Amino acid sequence: RRLAHVRAMLYDPVKQELGNNYGQYFGKARFAYRGNLPGTIARMQSWLTALSNAISLRALSPALVASILRFIEAPLLDEVMDIEIAQRTKNEQMVGVEEKVPDSLHLESK
Repeated sequence: RRLAHVRAMLYDPVKQELGNNYGQYFGKARFAYRGNLPGTIARMQSWLTALSNAISLRALSPALVASILRFIEAPLLDEVMDIEIAQRTKNEQMVGVEEKVPDSLHLESK
């Protein structure tokens, strides 16, 4: 996505909702400048980390968090659970299974 989309769909709504409390959650994390200036990636990483922390601290409304998750195209919970179940099943199938080495590959000690 373009920076303009990220600004319109993430930064602006977050800043508007938090109002005077914005600095409490984002402190020194500054959103990227307009244009492709040096430091854009570092600023975005810092800002997105602060956004993640604000979400974890429940500083944002559930509606805004849902909007953010839709914008970043986060997987749906059932998709995540399907992946976890598949991984758990695979791990359970591997328990007790030892790799079979053909006899011709065993080294004899002399």
